[in-house]
Amino acid sequence: MNSLKKTRANPLEKVFIRSNRKVHYVEIHNIIRAESLRAYSKLFVKGIKNPIMQSYPLKIICKKLSKYPFFFRSHKSHLVNLYCVKSYHPDEGLLMEDNSLIPIAEANRKLFKEKMDALFSSHLSIP
Repeated sequence: MNSLKKTRANPLEKVFIRSNRKVHYVEIHNIIRAESLRAYSKLFVKGIKNPIMQSYPLKIICKKLSKYPFFFRSHKSHLVNLYCVKSYHPDEGLLMEDNSLIPIAEANRKLFKEKMDALFSSHLSIP
């Protein structure tokens, strides 16, 4: 997990997201989550009312965002920005800033906790 702390990806970097006839220019940290719809994906971005439809599978989006350690594949159909997690409910999943409840695969729960600990180790933690 030390590699998470050493990564120097800048969350203020911007990316182009193409959708239909629009190109959205968004800061990486504003991407709340992505959801798979088979060969397509929906991106949920702060400040943009409707999700952005992408003609790429989630696998491609995960690969493009892999240099940012705060993105986590919680489930085969979901990628989340760990900075946008409001709370974690072991039996229900992740409550996100957009108030969506995202499942977390049982096999990913340990890795989720490790990534959260690595990202937020310097923050106040209340047992």
